[in-house]
Amino acid sequence: MGQVSRRQLPRIVSERMFELLIKAIIEAKDTAGAIALLRDLLTPVERIMIAKRLAIAVLLYREKTYEEIQDTLKVSKPTIAMVNGQLKYFGHGYREFVDKLSREKRWQGFFDKLGDVTFDHVQPKEKGSGIWIKLQQRAKKERNKREAI
Repeated sequence: MGQVSRRQLPRIVSERMFELLIKAIIEAKDTAGAIALLRDLLTPVERIMIAKRLAIAVLLYREKTYEEIQDTLKVSKPTIAMVNGQLKYFGHGYREFVDKLSREKRWQGFFDKLGDVTFDHVQPKEKGSGIWIKLQQRAKKERNKREAI
């Protein structure tokens, strides 16, 4: 993300600016308006970073391992740990978002498919074929569970 100036703003000014940002997002009339606003406000890298954090939260909520998330989203373990810490100790916003998202069928399918990618490409840390058998059994179990729903 971009750098923040070393010269700090007074707290009240900072809080009011954050309120302004939230108001701008809420006031977007539709998805196209929100997209246009975020494209203007955020650099491409910032958009990807924020989107990845949300995806990490969803995958953690779905009990994916750090290795699965790291392999699928191409993120570092410290980034996953940061999101996980937010979820565990403060993450009301993350939890509310993930709960709402998990009820929407459109997104359930996306994250189910993302989970398949994770299982198919995870690299085991252990040696030997036993770990591969466990991973294949786990992937099959997950797919069967999704198909049953």
